[in-house]
Amino acid sequence: MNTAYQSQLTASELMFPEQLRLEEYFLGETTGWGMFRDRYGNLKQEFRVHALGEWQDGCLYLHERFIYRDDATANEAQHNEAQHNEEQESISLKVSRSEAQKGASQQEHQGKQQQERTWRITPLGGGRYTGSAEDIVGEAQGEIVGTTCSWQYKLIVPVGKREIILKFDDCLQLMPDGCLLGHAKVSKLGFHIGDVVLCFHKRPYDFFRE
Repeated sequence: MNTAYQSQLTASELMFPEQLRLEEYFLGETTGWGMFRDRYGNLKQEFRVHALGEWQDGCLYLHERFIYRDDATANEAQHNEAQHNEEQESISLKVSRSEAQKGASQQEHQGKQQQERTWRITPLGGGRYTGSAEDIVGEAQGEIVGTTCSWQYKLIVPVGKREIILKFDDCLQLMPDGCLLGHAKVSKLGFHIGDVVLCFHKRPYDFFRE
């Protein structure tokens, strides 16, 4: 291996973080990209996310804005529901404030679907966290061990004129380059219906600056 390249790689790419703290990582701006695949591995939706975190009264208030790709439409979800005759196949994971009346908003902006949510995340000490938002049932529960965070919650999702509740079992892993990689298993009534993969990055990119 080239010596100069090896030295550069050691300095930048091989610096492993030792501890993840949600209240530190999400303070300020973060951006990300993600996708939802159904239980058969079919890509159903892609999205980008912009998050802004603020520390107030011992809690992290994290405002998220999701922008969904145009071709992930409700018509596709309805087609899947009719074809498989299974409600869980029609889920597009987009929560609407007007339909759910739970504080998450979805709107048209320059031809793209958007969704917003504000988390209130409370550190409890010992790596444990709770979280709440207006479209979350009860409280989210989280625990961090080293650079890995487990995060579980139940989300209210409108499907047509009805609302269903989905369970998210999320694992967040802090990577050496500052990326926070998330993989959530999504289930309904105990049945696995799909997976969400999401990668966050700090903005500006200063997570490892001294």
